[in-house]
Amino acid sequence: MDESNPALDELQITAAYGLTPDWVQRMEDRHAPDIVAAWRGKELVLNDYMHEDMHVLSRRNPPVLLSVGGQRYAWRDQAGLGDAIAIPLSRNGNRIGAIGLSKSSGTGVITQAEADAVRLFVPHFRRAVAIQAEIGRHATTAATFDSVLDKLLLAVVLVDCELQVIHANQAAEAMFAARTPFRVHGGKLRLCSVATTRLLTAALDNRNGSRGIHIPLLGQDGGGARLLHVLPLPPNLLHSGLSSCATAALF
Repeated sequence: MDESNPALDELQITAAYGLTPDWVQRMEDRHAPDIVAAWRGKELVLNDYMHEDMHVLSRRNPPVLLSVGGQRYAWRDQAGLGDAIAIPLSRNGNRIGAIGLSKSSGTGVITQAEADAVRLFVPHFRRAVAIQAEIGRHATTAATFDSVLDKLLLAVVLVDCELQVIHANQAAEAMFAARTPFRVHGGKLRLCSVATTRLLTAALDNRNGSRGIHIPLLGQDGGGARLLHVLPLPPNLLHSGLSSCATAALF
């Protein structure tokens, strides 16, 4: 995920996969103006970027991927970056937070089928960002962390590394009662598929910092496809009344 300042003076990459640390640093230090220009400049980024769920680079600015793009974009090939998708997630003044996905250089443009597949994940990305923002806004002022969760309309469950339920908000309790897409047995969370429950347990065992992951729930209960977001809880939330044994929030 990156956060870009359309004034062309700052790019902050908070997480990167498939790029060396040297290239991440170089993109932040030297190529912020190039990245904004690649998406058709700061005016279009400010005025149009948030109005669509995602943008495909080869459609928004084809010359970037061709020789007519000139030396300004030659570094993209050196970094191994090809066609790309940008998913805008949030805006605060002139700062925009987004997820960027790139094909490898030389693998062609992003097809409609590939774009459609990525679009399925957009609402889940935005939901994860919204819940993290809500937690951040209220965790330091709420009497307890539990009270923050109970105000959310989305189902949120706090669990430990053994899937013991530490807290479930009202929306989650309703799902427990319906036994879909998960249930509680012996105080522990169980998904509708044994295999998916094992996948969730493995995800908790291998959690990495604050990086969330997604687990597909492909209609095991006949209710259609869903996506479960697993958000490891940072230690600095524990002062707000959250039990010290809760290791992740699921929603």
